[in-house]
Amino acid sequence: MNTKKQLILLELMERKKQKAFLRTFARLYARDRARAEQFSLRHARTLVCEQLAQLLPAGFKTPGHYFRNIVRLGGAPIVVGEIWYWINSKTRSFCLCYIIVHPRYRRKGYATEALSAAELHARAERCNHAFLSVFPWNGKAIELYRKVGYSPAHLQLVKRLK
Repeated sequence: MNTKKQLILLELMERKKQKAFLRTFARLYARDRARAEQFSLRHARTLVCEQLAQLLPAGFKTPGHYFRNIVRLGGAPIVVGEIWYWINSKTRSFCLCYIIVHPRYRRKGYATEALSAAELHARAERCNHAFLSVFPWNGKAIELYRKVGYSPAHLQLVKRLK
């Protein structure tokens, strides 16, 4: 019997907050892609916009995409972060697109609990595997993902040709 108390709840993100969340995600992801793939920031922004248009053709109403607040339970509910994940019913797969816990709430188990809750949703939707991508310099995220059972599937290397 699991006696561990649930720390969080995944709550539907309001439309206005979804837009702000996606703008922040796009800005940070473009910055990291530019660094990782040795692109200009301008080029990375263009690629990220194209990628998001392909991934979310109907915007926030695209089926299978879930934008949630990570809400701390116990006492007054507080939004401690956000998570975006995708459940692909055709391939029966779960993709963690993005998760962030706000700085003052980090290292308290909220990301682990949010990921566990999202994976529970994926299992209920009959997903049989999960995947995510992470940049190699994000050591704390890599540590978290390994701790909860993720392992490397492939390694992509890049080199700028001049």
